[in-house]
Amino acid sequence: MTGNAKKRQGDTQAESGPKRKRRVSAAMYVRASDSQPQYSYEHQTEVIRAYAEEHGFRIVAEFGDRGPYNSHVGSHPDLGRLLAQVVRGRVTYRALLVYDVSRWGLFFETNESAHFEFLFRIARIAVHYCAPPSDRPTGEATAEVIRRCTAGELSRRPRGGARPPKPKEAS
Repeated sequence: MTGNAKKRQGDTQAESGPKRKRRVSAAMYVRASDSQPQYSYEHQTEVIRAYAEEHGFRIVAEFGDRGPYNSHVGSHPDLGRLLAQVVRGRVTYRALLVYDVSRWGLFFETNESAHFEFLFRIARIAVHYCAPPSDRPTGEATAEVIRRCTAGELSRRPRGGARPPKPKEAS
């Protein structure tokens, strides 16, 4: 940051050895799932907090959804609240910390989770996926696309009454 650049609201100074290191303000989003232990609310929170500490983030806002879920944002109330704040420009943080790309949700439309991430990019809020390298495949960008598609496929499987929307018929 140059001397003329403005300090964005939410940044703080923290002691880090002999030099002062700027800590970046961040929000965290957790979506729990019982399908696998790494997706428990507690495990995700622990991993995200450790990532924040290691990478110089200060968590200033927390959002979290605990099941049961359907394949629409309405069943993820905190995700909806988080997205509304970002779209309205009512945020004081510069980054969002999420366990991995699958935490956006299981949506019928595979691009829906990509759209959510894009809303953060438009708002100049960096999205950081915090899962440890052992949980992430090589080629993270490719893996994100594959995970979005996999999440979309999972949402198409019959479960709990969730059904994919029927295509509109041509008139």
